[in-house]
Amino acid sequence: MLHIYFIRHGQTDWNHIKRFQGQKDVPLNQRGRQQAQATARRLEGVSFDRAYVSDLSRAWETAQIINVHHKLDPVRDDRLRERSFGCFEGYTLDETRQRFPDIREAYVKDQLHFRIPGGESRFEFIQRVGAYFETLRQTHVDQTLLVVAHGGVLGALFSHIISQKLDFEAPRFVPLFSVANCSISQLKYTNDRWLIESLNQTDHLANVSDIGLVEEEHILNRKNP
Repeated sequence: MLHIYFIRHGQTDWNHIKRFQGQKDVPLNQRGRQQAQATARRLEGVSFDRAYVSDLSRAWETAQIINVHHKLDPVRDDRLRERSFGCFEGYTLDETRQRFPDIREAYVKDQLHFRIPGGESRFEFIQRVGAYFETLRQTHVDQTLLVVAHGGVLGALFSHIISQKLDFEAPRFVPLFSVANCSISQLKYTNDRWLIESLNQTDHLANVSDIGLVEEEHILNRKNP
């Protein structure tokens, strides 16, 4: 059985002010480092075989803090990056409405296939993430993995899993949840199927104020006021 502990990176200043990060390399802030330290304490007793990490610094630093207790050799992989939001990156939702009204309108009309200029469509994102995790489950049978990445990556993975479960011919976006900074989610692959064991665990962050329940996919999907 494959067992994956999926950790979203700690908070950044852009998370805090709800600015689109996407693939911009924004570092952790002090609260994000505190969140990562709390997550490290929670995971101290877990025995991991391997660690895979987004190559963006906010995920990499989170993984390095967690790894203090494990001494793994984490693998950085750009396939674990957040979705690219192209020209929206660096702006808040209101700013994207003001600066890119036509692009915003086109996106609202086709949220699965429309590609924000300079970015990737949600369909492409789900395909990228789904293919990556299918490779992990094929190459790491009966292992426990630490994966440190982004909230959007977890959402894309769940969309991939649910699309498979419902026998869709192509991936569909399933907007079920938001993901807190440094939350812990657990997935397993056993008996030829993915199982979601837990989602968005945050009790270990109780002593760290502002757990950062912010995710770019959900910000982008808010309706215009």
